[in-house]
Amino acid sequence: LYYNRGLEYANNGNVNNAFADYNEAIRLDPALADAYFNRANLAARRGDRSAALKDYRAAERLYEQQNNAQGRQDAANAIRSLQQQT
Repeated sequence: LYYNRGLEYANNGNVNNAFADYNEAIRLDPALADAYFNRANLAARRGDRSAALKDYRAAERLYEQQNNAQGRQDAANAIRSLQQQT
């Protein structure tokens, strides 16, 4: 529920509510890699590089544990991209 609503909020530009729902989704299911990944996307858009990297790394670790190669690669690419920015 919270994750899906977070997606809707994010798609409609309601970043604060999206963050709140991703936070709640993660609180309820700490293994929800997609919630970390999408929260990282929002943090990156807001310019919070530190928070974005933290969440991308969490997502990458969870994707790896869940044998989700595509998710892990997406997270690794996002981390690399952020690290290359100055």
